[in-house]
Amino acid sequence: MSPRRAGALSLAAMLMGAAGAQADPRFTVTWHPLSLLSYGWQVEFEAAPSRWISLHASPTTVITVDDGLPRPLGFAMDVGVRVFPFGRAPSGFLLGAHMGAATWNVADLEPAADGFAVRGGLTVGYTFVFARKFVLSVGGGGEYVRFTPSWQGAESYGRAWPFVRLAAGVAF
Repeated sequence: MSPRRAGALSLAAMLMGAAGAQADPRFTVTWHPLSLLSYGWQVEFEAAPSRWISLHASPTTVITVDDGLPRPLGFAMDVGVRVFPFGRAPSGFLLGAHMGAATWNVADLEPAADGFAVRGGLTVGYTFVFARKFVLSVGGGGEYVRFTPSWQGAESYGRAWPFVRLAAGVAF
């Protein structure tokens, strides 16, 4: 190999290495399509302040469908933390914990259904980041939800159930 060709290859490798040395994404914004099947429109914002940990917040509009049109019923907010023991947050295998609260009001029902709920849960999953731009996160877990209807004399009740995590979005 000629010295000129070797120099050109070295320069190309150095430039490609510099271009490929972009920092890993530290933030994600994802949408949870499965939430539409059960309760509402959920978006998640995630930030990784360290190599192993990310923090997330998930605002949700609780909806119903009347005559083919979505109608808001309330609002929910979840916050949580995820640990990435084998990867670099926010990508790789994850263990997470979350807690949240929701309020709703359905005036069309007799009696009117309104109230407040709190919940907490654990998640196990994996987040894939493709081309440092696109995110697909899958997993599952369980959570406990405590409902408190607001009508007179109503008692709180709780329920535990499993859930599936599917989120898609962007990383930056």
